[in-house]
Amino acid sequence: MKASRYAKVVPVLRTLKGGLADVDKIRELASSGSVGEVIAGLRETIYAPAVEAKTPDEASRLMYEIYWGIVGKIASRAPPEAQDHAFSFVRVDEISDLVVIAYRIARGMDFEGSFITASVKESTVSKLLANPEAASSLQRLVESIPKWAKGIIADAIEVFNAARDPMVFAYYRPLAKARVLYEPLASLDRYSLERVLRVLCPLIRSEAAAAAIEASAAGIRDRGLEAAWSVEVTDYCGVDWKGLAELASREEDPSGVAASVKRMMPDVRVEGRTPLEQAASARQWGRRESRRRAEAEFYGYPFHAGLIAAGLLLLRMEMEDLRTILLSAKYRLEPERYAVLLTRQGVA
Repeated sequence: MKASRYAKVVPVLRTLKGGLADVDKIRELASSGSVGEVIAGLRETIYAPAVEAKTPDEASRLMYEIYWGIVGKIASRAPPEAQDHAFSFVRVDEISDLVVIAYRIARGMDFEGSFITASVKESTVSKLLANPEAASSLQRLVESIPKWAKGIIADAIEVFNAARDPMVFAYYRPLAKARVLYEPLASLDRYSLERVLRVLCPLIRSEAAAAAIEASAAGIRDRGLEAAWSVEVTDYCGVDWKGLAELASREEDPSGVAASVKRMMPDVRVEGRTPLEQAASARQWGRRESRRRAEAEFYGYPFHAGLIAAGLLLLRMEMEDLRTILLSAKYRLEPERYAVLLTRQGVA
């Protein structure tokens, strides 16, 4: 690995990190009394253009568009082998939307709806919405989507064709999102791969644990989950997806599932009495541990893809925190009610 290959992107990442809101700003916005105050407070963040929004939903869409644009800027400055890794920070949302579209097609439903990536003209979903014929069937959907998504959606459709249950798409969604993050890593050198995984693995492992707990709590007792999570993938983070699926679909006691998840994934913090609390605690641990590791990457040797993962993860987490605060203000929730959803500690 030549350090010079990352020379163009490192200064941009450092500038990006310096422009992110600190915890005091997040706390200030969380304590705002109204949607208008939250939107006005965005003026002092990288999402300043969103202050022109008239509604919280419009502000949320504008924030996502700004996020998408920054990811594209970082990707354009990254070396070729790391560009798909950078783009994975928006593709993870695209694949989530595409899996939902596949589910709706399988159910014979209209696939139009509220999709997070639809606000971006360049997104795959925007293009599908502009040309509904491209998603008139599952086969047409695969033919119409970009190369990076074809294999993931085709695998989901193969599982559906075998199970004939549209719910396999819902089951498959967590694994699909993990694959979007995994697959670009094959082109990285060994050192970059190690640094990227150090940042991303807590997030991926905690999401898998939470999904298994939620699947069990939902009473899923069929082979669809096992089929969806048995798709062969290169799993860099050591998640036993098949084992988690077998556990979730066969264990009838939700508390037993949480205990078993702890044994399978002892690094993931699972706490609480109810499945909802246990899944939330796993996700909170994953987000905050990945944030801690991302912050640490900026204090070491910078010329590797791990800094791209760190910078874009911190950017994404800020965007998610601000959107959570904005939508919570819309529904007049106190910070104590949604603090568990935030990646920052000490906000409430």
